[in-house]
Order: sequence, then structure tokens, then C-alpha cells
Amino acid sequence: MGVRVVIETVAIAGAIIAVSAISPRLVVGAYTTFQHTAYITATTIIASILTASISSAMEGLWVQRVDCKFARHLSDDRLPELNGKWRTALGIANLTERARNIPVPFSYLVTSLVTTAIVASFAPSLGTQTIPSTVQIPDGQPSWCASVGSNPFYSWKLPNGSSFGIAATWQGCPHRYALSLMGLINTADANVTAYADEGVAVHPSAMGASVALYSSAFRGLGEELHQLLLQYGNGLVSTSFCVPVMIRNPISCRIGGIAQTDLRSISVTSDNGLCNSTLGVAVRNGASQIGVFCPRDEVGQGTIAIGATGTYTTTLLWAVDPASIGTQGSSTLAVTCDVDTRNVYEHRAVSLVLQSRDTVSAQQGAYARRLSAVGFCDASVNGTKNAIGEALLAISATANWQDLSQNQFWDGLMNSLWYATSTATDITRSGPWAFNDSRNALEDVLGVTAALVASRINSTTITLDGNAVVVTTQMGSGKASNFAFAAIPLLSACLLIFLIGMTRHVGEVRYRTSSLLELIQVGNQRQNLLRHNSVMYQGSPGTVVMNSQIG
Repeated sequence: MGVRVVIETVAIAGAIIAVSAISPRLVVGAYTTFQHTAYITATTIIASILTASISSAMEGLWVQRVDCKFARHLSDDRLPELNGKWRTALGIANLTERARNIPVPFSYLVTSLVTTAIVASFAPSLGTQTIPSTVQIPDGQPSWCASVGSNPFYSWKLPNGSSFGIAATWQGCPHRYALSLMGLINTADANVTAYADEGVAVHPSAMGASVALYSSAFRGLGEELHQLLLQYGNGLVSTSFCVPVMIRNPISCRIGGIAQTDLRSISVTSDNGLCNSTLGVAVRNGASQIGVFCPRDEVGQGTIAIGATGTYTTTLLWAVDPASIGTQGSSTLAVTCDVDTRNVYEHRAVSLVLQSRDTVSAQQGAYARRLSAVGFCDASVNGTKNAIGEALLAISATANWQDLSQNQFWDGLMNSLWYATSTATDITRSGPWAFNDSRNALEDVLGVTAALVASRINSTTITLDGNAVVVTTQMGSGKASNFAFAAIPLLSACLLIFLIGMTRHVGEVRYRTSSLLELIQVGNQRQNLLRHNSVMYQGSPGTVVMNSQIG
């Protein structure tokens, strides 16, 4: 029996090692409270049965060690010591007896911990599994908002003589969301969270990524994410896809140009002479503003000209060059911005994290979901090179049409733009910016707005392959420390082997103290011996001495 129990104990240690090494998956998702309780209860019952078998064998071997010495010390002064060991082996000893026979209670303690080792090492824990996933994003190719053909609003001449036009004012085109999207820009620590869109904190590394990656609320995009959430619920940890993102600011602004007013209108001309506009406005207290975008050269290139008069010049200076406030001698101010979206997009592995225990900043930590680029990726693997097309470049370049045109039938004041370029206390913003190459608040806000508008581009779509990480319930912790639990059954096996070796001659003993019948037999023999000695005592002294020596 001892050898069989040793094999069982070693098998338990092997099972713990195997579970620690592979962490078998129990279910996809997290156990419910009932499932977790039922699993732990069943594991504890099985572990208790196995431990009882090991403990029984351990107790039996210690009793057999007493048997080996019982016959030899039956009639000498070591019997009380042996009695203490026997009582300890049976588990009925007092503290003094236990203290004098430490190896026995120590071995029992080790075997009793086998239950703990099994339950702890097999306990269910949360793990993760990576599964394949897909997403449909706009391919950036010509669509009804941006297509080949002349448009009275914005258009570029193509090398073949045709035009590429942008219908910025058409219903459903992404330009019409610019003002509301500008309100999503983070003006506190833009280098941590560029903007918060649909409840998702978007890191600067993922600006311009399609809204399909993190929301299903825009024109049918993001249906794949919706299905994942329906299937896995809170068990969905993250998704990752290779998509285009805006890694550089396509807009660069500087003071320069000419702004003029005759109190009934305001005009502005860029410092490169490529962009100008005149707008009839209701000048209030001599203050008015005007903003315009003019396409030029290749698709995605253009110039923005912004003019201001009166007190509105200070608002414009706060955004582009606050250090020059008070040094401008003129009551008018013009700003010129170069726009070039041709080389600002690159593909990145963008991850949407829905669950994370990582420590993040206070601003980013206010949002349950985060979108960020986690590395470079090869766009050709998924065939996503076409996702950076002329429509994406053109829409990004013209994205600020709405905010530049705000209040154009009143005094032209671009409220939303100036709110985004200042802090909550109406003080001009300073870096760090969302874009590493931004130099002032004006160009940073215009660039981030372009990224936000581009995230909602509507065109034909392509399907990308990626992956999703979901929560699983696994057996064991999945950590290296789980291997330590195997030490307890291994130590128990070593103790069993030691005791088996020490009691290998147990078959040669006359009495087994584990047998009640043999204990009665010993008692009867002792009683008969005492009677015999008593009878002999009534005879000659020599006989008594002789029989006492024999006893």
C-alpha cells in the first residue's frame, strides 16, 4: 500500500507541474460566482480524498515504526518513550509528547497541506486568448464626397486634365462634423490623449484611425466590434489592426499675409499670394474675422489664410504667437498656413484596449477604453495600401472648412477654434502638443481636427484581418510561482519513501500495535506473566530470582 500511495503522491505533483506549465483553458469568458464556487468545492472534495489516503499511509508507517521497537522495549524503561511516539503517531498525544517527536507531526503537517497545494494550484484564474478578427474601414478611394469631377467648393486639377472635387457641404460628408468634433480635442495634456471620441481616449499615435475601430455608431461602420461585444461582453480585452494613422501634422501656420476691412467686409490674402477671400460681415466694434482654404498643386495640398481686425487680432495672436502680443502695431492681422496631407499618413498596428490594469495618467484614466498605436506593421500583408487614397488626402486637407466658416454671416468669429486653442481659463495653450512637429496651438488644433474628420471618411470599404484578445478562465494561475505547489506532494512522497525504508522489516515483529486483537493478546500475555511471577515469588528466593531474570 505504501508504494501505491507514493506513486499517487508523485502523480499529484506531476499533475500540478503539468497544470502550471500549460494552464488548460476551462471556458472562454469569466466564471460566474456559481461556477467558481462549484469548481472550488469539487476540487476541494477530490483533494481531501487524495490527502486522506496519503495521511492514512503516513500514519500507518509511523505506527509500524513503533511496532518494530514494541517487542524489544516491552519490559524495559524505554516503553514510556515508545508510548509517547505511539500516541503521537495516532494523533492523540499531548503537546509535550508531540514536542518530543517532532518528525511525526511535521510529516502530518506536510501531508495535510497537500489539499491546499491541489486546490491552490488548480484554482481557476483569468487568462487571455488571442482570436482572429476582422474590421471594415473606408479604403480612402474616391466616393460621392470626394471624387473625380469639378466641384464649385474645392477642387484640384489632375495631370490628365480632369479635376478632383470635394463636396464639403453635402449632407453626410465628414466635413459637416468638424465643429462638433473639434470639441473633443483635449486641451489639457494633448500628448497623452489627443482627443476623446465615442468615449474612447485616442492617443496621439492613433490620430485619424477610422472610427470603425472603436465605435459602431457611425454609418454602419464598426459592426465587427459590435458583434464581438455581443459575443464576449466584458470578456473582450482588446483588438488590433493595421490601419492608416496621421503621424505628422499636415498644417503649419505662421504670421503673414494681408488682412483688410472697410467696416462692411473683410478680406485676407496669404503671404504666398495663393489664397485670398473677401467676406461681407457685420463688423462689431471694429472687430471681425475671416478664414479660407484654397487648394493648390497636387491633391492634398493647399493654403489656409486667416484674417482678423480689431480686438479679434489678439485672439488670433494667442493661438499662433502669444509672445508677440503687444508688439503688433496694426489693427489687422493675417496668418498663413501651409497644408500638405500627402505624406502624413502611415500604417500602424493600432490597438483598442477595453480592459486594462495599467497605470495611466489622470486624463487618460478617466476613460474605460483607449486607442493607441502599438508598433509598425506591414500594410501589404492585409492589402491595406489602398486605404491611403486620394479621397483620404483631399478630405483631410479640406477638413477645417466648417470651423473656418463659423459665423461667416455675422462677424466671422471662429469661436470653436479659439476655444480649442485656449485652456479652460481662457489662457493660450502651450505645449506639449498632440503632434510632435506642431509649433503653436493653432496649427495643432487644425491638424487634430483634420485627423478627426478623416476618421469619419465615407467611401467604399475594405476588410482587414487582425486579432482580438478575450478573457478566458484557465486552470491554475499561469505564473511560474504555481510550480512551487508541487513541492508539497513531492516532499510527502520523500517522507513516505523514507518511512517505507525504515519499516522494511515490519513483517518480522511479533506484535502490531495497529491491531486491537494483538494489543489484547499482549495484555493477556503480560497478565499471565505477572501471575506466574507472583506464584514463583511464594517459592524459594532463588527460584524467584531465577524467574525474574528469565522474565
